[in-house]
Amino acid sequence: MNQSYNKYMLIFVFGSLSIILLFTVVPLFYSTFLSLHSGRANNLYFSEFENYRRMLDDPMLINALRNTVGFSLILTPAVLTISFLLANCINNVRSERLKGIYSVILFFPSITSPIAYSMFFRQFFLLDGFLNNLISIFNPSVIFTNYLLTPFGARLAIIVVCIWAWSGYYTMLILSALQSIDPIIHKSAKIDGLSKFRILYKINLPIIIPVVLLCSVLLFSGIFQLFAEIMVITGGGPAGSTITLSFYIYQLSFQFAPQFGYAASIAILIFLISSIIGFIQLKMGDRC
Repeated sequence: MNQSYNKYMLIFVFGSLSIILLFTVVPLFYSTFLSLHSGRANNLYFSEFENYRRMLDDPMLINALRNTVGFSLILTPAVLTISFLLANCINNVRSERLKGIYSVILFFPSITSPIAYSMFFRQFFLLDGFLNNLISIFNPSVIFTNYLLTPFGARLAIIVVCIWAWSGYYTMLILSALQSIDPIIHKSAKIDGLSKFRILYKINLPIIIPVVLLCSVLLFSGIFQLFAEIMVITGGGPAGSTITLSFYIYQLSFQFAPQFGYAASIAILIFLISSIIGFIQLKMGDRC
């Protein structure tokens, strides 16, 4: 019995390790190898660390890094705060049926194709889009604006779309953590006279802080891979105000004359930054 169990266990472990090796480790090593080469298309030559030195003098890369970090600093706290509040609201609903309905509604954007909802929101913010028409109902004399042609409007559009698309997923993760809290703890807190806000801040948040930190790591790494929304809604514009590192890699690889070596070096940069930030976040969580 034990031998049969161990045999099947090894089969499943081997399958998982094979997938990780094939789709994660091998591409990572190949990208590292490719980043040491320069040239166009398939005419590559070994250039050691020339691509990494080139990063320091690339204004487009610096702009993409600044935009990506800016999105991260805004989206990470915004999505986590909204998800935490929504999860607590759903958790306080007494009807299990209503909890299920609300959960499905909030989770629906997470299973929607990024291309589909990005195309919808692109039409939403255009000159003749739904937003301008809605504003004109309350102010008929308003001058229609194409929000995607202004840096502030384009960035705001990306932020709004990402909050709408991602909050439901992280709400479900936090909700699952909240539902694992022993109800006796909440009953004791109410007997002691704690308000709902103090229960939220003093009890719920400290207990589920490991899950919140996991969400922050996943969210931060996801923002550094932000691509589909940028591609469909703004195309990196206007004037490079919404270009991200992932979209810049796409431009280097497929939109301009292919520079696969330099694009691979930027991919390694994303990996290193995400790993360092994730490590810092987890270490901060150990001290909480």
